Amino acid sequence: MLNRREFVTGTAALSAVGIAGAASTNVSIVADPRDPIAGAQPVRWALQELEESLKACGVTVNKRQALAEAKSGELCILASGLASKSAAQILKQSGATVSSTSESLGLIPGKLDGKRVLLACGYDVRGLVYAVLELGDRV
Repeated sequence: MLNRREFVTGTAALSAVGIAGAASTNVSIVADPRDPIAGAQPVRWALQELEESLKACGVTVNKRQALAEAKSGELCILASGLASKSAAQILKQSGATVSSTSESLGLIPGKLDGKRVLLACGYDVRGLVYAVLELGDRV
């Protein structure tokens, strides 16, 4: 489970990687529709809210279904359930854990396949919705 310091570090990742206030930034929002958590309707709604927040700041947003579709140099916001292979890799790299309890979430910066990634993950649909909406609020 993330402590408060680690959570704040993760939520501040948007600023740290230069999204907030950077009109020329390209961001890929990656959500695999086959992921039962990321593909759920409430998560799709939350991702749309995040996209609108980013666009309102002048950020170019690209929707992707897989990390491999993202272009080099783009920051990738990866929305995922905890069971995904990508989430497991980023969590392992960072040394972070997310509780296996209802509504648990994680916001963890990392690298995957040579790309800058901000993992927004949740144990369940509600946890992922909370993670994505928190990012939108931080933008």
